[in-house]
Amino acid sequence: MKIQKTLMFLIMGLSHLGACNGQSGNSSQSSDNKKQIMENFELSPEKAHPKAKVLLNEPFYWSPIEESGPFGSDDGSDAFYGFLDWRESNETSSPTVFLSDLIDEWGYKPFDFNELDEEILKIYISSNEIGARTLKGQDDAIIAIGFGQFVLEGKIDEDIKLLTKTALKRELLPILIDSWDGEYKKTRIEQLNKMLIVLG
Repeated sequence: MKIQKTLMFLIMGLSHLGACNGQSGNSSQSSDNKKQIMENFELSPEKAHPKAKVLLNEPFYWSPIEESGPFGSDDGSDAFYGFLDWRESNETSSPTVFLSDLIDEWGYKPFDFNELDEEILKIYISSNEIGARTLKGQDDAIIAIGFGQFVLEGKIDEDIKLLTKTALKRELLPILIDSWDGEYKKTRIEQLNKMLIVLG
């Protein structure tokens, strides 16, 4: 399982690198801006909106390495910091606009973000070699953007909130949760359920 995951991350990393090589200087500027934002904004309860401090009261919510936390995966972290950058010039736009643009930028095969039917998800997963990886990556992005808005603004717009709840429920489906090993599977289930409770 770990070798398979490592290979998937390597393939995705190479595809991201390949996509970046063909982009113009504007992308380099955007990348530099994201790095600067990441250096200047520490994702922590101290920097968060007061409402987020109260409800996100466990370390996993803020961890940069906890895979099941909202910001701990690579895609979740990238999505949050990208959203932070985007939000500066899109204060009144729906976070779902950023989400759609991000998934398109990543080159992930899109799917219906409201989908919870395991048979349909199986088709998506088997549609390419890294179907499971791209599905999880998109769910990680949705969760990070939803919780990211909460951390920054103390609220979550209804459209991204519904997508965030659905992404959490989707990640709890047997077809996805059963891909996690032993003890960590229990941790993941517990953390995903805690996030669902916070969303109400």
